[in-house]
Amino acid sequence: IIAAAPGVSVVVCTRDRTDLLAACLPSLLALDYADFEIILVDNAPRTSATADLVAAEYADQPRLRYVREDRPGLSWARNRGLAEARHEIIAFTDDDARADPGWLAELARGFASAPDVACVTGATLPAELETASQAWFEQWGGFNKYRGRQPQTVRLSAPPADDPFFPYLTPRYGAGVNMAFRRQVLADLGGFDPALGAGTPTSGAEDIEAFLRVLLAGHALRCQPTALLY
Repeated sequence: IIAAAPGVSVVVCTRDRTDLLAACLPSLLALDYADFEIILVDNAPRTSATADLVAAEYADQPRLRYVREDRPGLSWARNRGLAEARHEIIAFTDDDARADPGWLAELARGFASAPDVACVTGATLPAELETASQAWFEQWGGFNKYRGRQPQTVRLSAPPADDPFFPYLTPRYGAGVNMAFRRQVLADLGGFDPALGAGTPTSGAEDIEAFLRVLLAGHALRCQPTALLY
Protein backbone atom coordinates (compact mmCIF):
# COMPACT_ATOMS: atom_id res chain seq x y z
CA ILE A 1 0.00 0.00 0.00
CA ILE A 2 2.78 2.42 0.92
CA ALA A 3 4.61 1.74 -2.35
CA ALA A 4 1.51 2.77 -4.34
CA ALA A 5 0.72 5.84 -2.23
CA PRO A 6 1.07 9.33 -3.76
CA GLY A 7 4.26 11.34 -3.39
CA VAL A 8 4.32 13.80 -0.49
CA SER A 9 6.22 17.06 -0.02
CA VAL A 10 6.81 17.70 3.69
CA VAL A 11 7.30 21.39 4.52
CA VAL A 12 8.99 22.44 7.76
CA CYS A 13 9.19 26.17 8.45
CA THR A 14 11.79 27.42 10.90
CA ARG A 15 13.51 30.57 12.10
CA ASP A 16 16.70 30.53 14.16
CA ARG A 17 15.79 27.34 16.04
CA THR A 18 18.49 24.92 14.94
CA ASP A 19 18.44 23.16 18.32
CA LEU A 20 14.89 21.96 17.68
CA LEU A 21 15.73 20.67 14.21
CA ALA A 22 18.07 18.11 15.80
CA ALA A 23 15.01 16.05 16.77
CA CYS A 24 12.63 17.05 13.97
CA LEU A 25 14.69 16.36 10.84
CA PRO A 26 15.97 12.87 11.81
CA SER A 27 12.39 11.76 12.55
CA LEU A 28 11.25 12.97 9.13
CA LEU A 29 14.12 11.31 7.31
CA ALA A 30 13.21 8.05 9.06
CA LEU A 31 9.59 8.06 7.83
CA ASP A 32 8.33 4.73 6.53
CA TYR A 33 7.16 6.00 3.15
CA ALA A 34 8.37 5.38 -0.38
CA ASP A 35 8.12 8.72 -2.15
CA PHE A 36 8.60 11.93 -0.19
CA GLU A 37 10.75 15.03 0.00
CA ILE A 38 11.45 17.43 2.86
CA ILE A 39 11.52 21.17 2.20
CA LEU A 40 13.09 23.13 5.04
CA VAL A 41 12.00 26.78 4.73
CA ASP A 42 14.31 29.15 6.59
CA ASN A 43 12.13 32.19 7.27
CA ALA A 44 13.90 35.57 7.44
CA PRO A 45 16.83 34.13 9.41
CA ARG A 46 19.00 36.47 11.46
CA THR A 47 22.01 34.16 11.15
CA SER A 48 23.25 31.45 8.80
CA ALA A 49 22.97 28.76 11.51
CA THR A 50 20.20 26.76 9.81
CA ALA A 51 21.87 26.84 6.40
CA ASP A 52 25.15 25.85 8.03
CA LEU A 53 23.47 22.96 9.85
CA VAL A 54 21.97 21.59 6.65
CA ALA A 55 25.27 21.93 4.78
CA ALA A 56 27.24 20.23 7.57
CA GLU A 57 24.85 17.49 8.66
CA TYR A 58 22.50 16.78 5.77
CA ALA A 59 24.42 17.42 2.56
CA ASP A 60 24.22 13.69 1.76
CA GLN A 61 20.41 13.56 2.14
CA PRO A 62 18.83 13.96 -1.32
CA ARG A 63 15.33 14.05 0.19
CA LEU A 64 16.09 17.27 2.09
CA ARG A 65 16.08 20.67 0.38
CA TYR A 66 16.94 23.98 2.04
CA VAL A 67 14.97 27.05 0.89
CA ARG A 68 15.27 30.60 2.21
CA GLU A 69 12.22 32.89 2.38
CA ASP A 70 13.13 36.45 3.36
CA ARG A 71 9.59 37.75 3.85
CA PRO A 72 8.96 37.23 7.59
CA GLY A 73 5.85 35.39 8.69
CA LEU A 74 4.70 31.79 8.84
CA SER A 75 2.20 32.18 5.99
CA TRP A 76 4.92 33.52 3.68
CA ALA A 77 7.13 30.60 4.68
CA ARG A 78 4.41 28.02 4.12
CA ASN A 79 3.49 29.55 0.79
CA ARG A 80 7.13 29.34 -0.27
CA GLY A 81 7.02 25.65 0.61
CA LEU A 82 3.86 25.31 -1.45
CA ALA A 83 5.58 26.93 -4.43
CA GLU A 84 8.59 24.62 -4.10
CA ALA A 85 6.64 21.37 -3.60
CA ARG A 86 6.97 18.73 -6.29
CA HIS A 87 4.40 16.19 -5.16
CA GLU A 88 0.62 15.73 -5.26
CA ILE A 89 0.23 15.94 -1.49
CA ILE A 90 1.83 18.64 0.66
CA ALA A 91 2.15 18.07 4.42
CA PHE A 92 3.12 20.70 6.98
CA THR A 93 4.71 20.33 10.38
CA ASP A 94 6.70 22.48 12.80
CA ASP A 95 10.36 22.51 13.73
CA ASP A 96 9.57 21.42 17.31
CA ALA A 97 7.61 18.32 16.26
CA ARG A 98 8.76 14.71 15.97
CA ALA A 99 7.06 12.39 13.50
CA ASP A 100 5.90 8.84 14.08
CA PRO A 101 7.38 6.59 11.34
CA GLY A 102 3.88 5.93 9.94
CA TRP A 103 2.82 9.59 9.83
CA LEU A 104 2.79 10.02 6.05
CA ALA A 105 1.24 6.61 5.43
CA GLU A 106 -1.68 7.50 7.69
CA LEU A 107 -2.11 10.91 6.07
CA ALA A 108 -2.23 9.13 2.71
CA ARG A 109 -4.85 6.74 4.13
CA GLY A 110 -6.95 9.78 4.97
CA PHE A 111 -6.79 11.11 1.41
CA ALA A 112 -7.66 7.68 0.03
CA SER A 113 -10.81 7.49 2.18
CA ALA A 114 -12.90 9.57 -0.29
CA PRO A 115 -12.20 11.34 -3.58
CA ASP A 116 -13.35 14.75 -2.29
CA VAL A 117 -10.95 14.82 0.67
CA ALA A 118 -8.64 17.80 0.08
CA CYS A 119 -7.24 18.23 3.59
CA VAL A 120 -6.20 15.71 6.25
CA THR A 121 -5.24 16.51 9.83
CA GLY A 122 -3.65 14.18 12.34
CA ALA A 123 -3.17 13.85 16.09
CA THR A 124 -0.33 15.68 17.81
CA LEU A 125 0.44 14.12 21.18
CA PRO A 126 2.80 15.33 23.91
CA ALA A 127 6.35 14.00 23.74
CA GLU A 128 6.29 13.96 27.53
CA LEU A 129 3.98 14.72 30.46
CA GLU A 130 6.43 15.32 33.28
CA THR A 131 5.21 18.60 34.77
CA ALA A 132 1.92 20.08 35.88
CA SER A 133 2.09 22.79 33.22
CA GLN A 134 2.51 20.17 30.49
CA ALA A 135 -0.55 18.32 31.77
CA TRP A 136 -2.59 21.55 31.97
CA PHE A 137 -1.63 22.44 28.40
CA GLU A 138 -3.00 19.11 27.18
CA GLN A 139 -6.09 19.29 29.38
CA TRP A 140 -7.16 22.81 28.40
CA GLY A 141 -5.75 23.22 24.92
CA GLY A 142 -2.95 21.30 23.30
CA PHE A 143 -2.41 20.66 19.64
CA ASN A 144 -4.57 17.54 19.41
CA LYS A 145 -7.72 19.49 18.58
CA TYR A 146 -9.74 16.53 17.36
CA ARG A 147 -10.00 14.32 20.42
CA GLY A 148 -11.87 11.47 18.75
CA ARG A 149 -10.33 8.02 18.39
CA GLN A 150 -12.05 7.24 15.10
CA PRO A 151 -11.46 9.06 11.81
CA GLN A 152 -14.04 11.67 10.87
CA THR A 153 -14.77 13.22 7.48
CA VAL A 154 -16.27 16.71 7.60
CA ARG A 155 -18.20 18.31 4.72
CA LEU A 156 -20.15 21.54 4.36
CA SER A 157 -23.08 19.52 2.99
CA ALA A 158 -23.33 17.45 6.18
CA PRO A 159 -22.73 19.67 9.23
CA PRO A 160 -21.77 17.80 12.41
CA ALA A 161 -24.77 17.57 14.70
CA ASP A 162 -22.72 18.60 17.76
CA ASP A 163 -21.21 21.74 16.19
CA PRO A 164 -23.77 24.56 15.83
CA PHE A 165 -21.06 27.00 14.67
CA PHE A 166 -19.81 24.78 11.85
CA PRO A 167 -17.90 25.52 9.66
CA TYR A 168 -16.69 28.63 11.49
CA LEU A 169 -15.38 26.74 14.52
CA THR A 170 -12.92 24.60 12.59
CA PRO A 171 -10.13 24.67 15.24
CA ARG A 172 -11.60 21.46 16.62
CA TYR A 173 -10.64 19.66 13.41
CA GLY A 174 -6.88 20.11 13.46
CA ALA A 175 -3.82 22.32 13.81
CA GLY A 176 -1.07 23.54 11.53
CA VAL A 177 1.58 21.37 13.16
CA ASN A 178 -0.04 18.28 11.59
CA MET A 179 -1.94 19.00 8.38
CA ALA A 180 -1.79 18.04 4.72
CA PHE A 181 -3.53 19.23 1.55
CA ARG A 182 -3.89 18.25 -2.03
CA ARG A 183 -1.26 20.61 -3.35
CA GLN A 184 -3.24 21.88 -6.34
CA VAL A 185 -6.35 22.55 -4.24
CA LEU A 186 -4.35 24.63 -1.76
CA ALA A 187 -2.66 26.49 -4.61
CA ASP A 188 -5.99 27.18 -6.32
CA LEU A 189 -7.34 28.58 -3.04
CA GLY A 190 -4.42 31.01 -2.86
CA GLY A 191 -2.35 29.29 -0.20
CA PHE A 192 -2.15 30.74 3.30
CA ASP A 193 -3.23 34.31 4.09
CA PRO A 194 -0.09 36.42 4.81
CA ALA A 195 -2.16 38.61 7.14
CA LEU A 196 -2.44 35.64 9.52
CA GLY A 197 -0.01 33.39 11.33
CA ALA A 198 3.13 33.72 13.43
CA GLY A 199 5.01 36.91 12.63
CA THR A 200 1.82 38.97 12.17
CA PRO A 201 -0.34 40.86 14.72
CA THR A 202 -2.73 37.88 14.79
CA SER A 203 0.08 35.48 15.80
CA GLY A 204 -1.86 32.55 14.37
CA ALA A 205 -4.98 31.16 12.67
CA GLU A 206 -3.57 30.84 9.14
CA ASP A 207 -4.13 27.08 9.41
CA ILE A 208 -7.71 27.38 10.67
CA GLU A 209 -8.61 29.90 7.97
CA ALA A 210 -7.23 27.54 5.31
CA PHE A 211 -9.39 24.71 6.68
CA LEU A 212 -12.41 26.99 6.43
CA ARG A 213 -11.72 27.85 2.79
CA VAL A 214 -11.28 24.18 1.92
CA LEU A 215 -14.72 23.43 3.35
CA LEU A 216 -16.42 26.50 1.83
CA ALA A 217 -15.04 25.49 -1.58
CA GLY A 218 -16.94 22.20 -1.33
CA HIS A 219 -14.09 19.89 -0.40
CA ALA A 220 -13.98 17.48 2.52
CA LEU A 221 -11.66 17.63 5.54
CA ARG A 222 -10.57 14.35 7.11
CA CYS A 223 -9.50 13.99 10.74
CA GLN A 224 -7.14 10.99 10.79
CA PRO A 225 -6.04 10.41 14.41
CA THR A 226 -3.68 7.61 13.39
CA ALA A 227 -1.41 10.20 11.67
CA LEU A 228 0.74 10.84 14.71
CA LEU A 229 3.20 13.54 15.65
CA TYR A 230 4.73 14.34 19.03
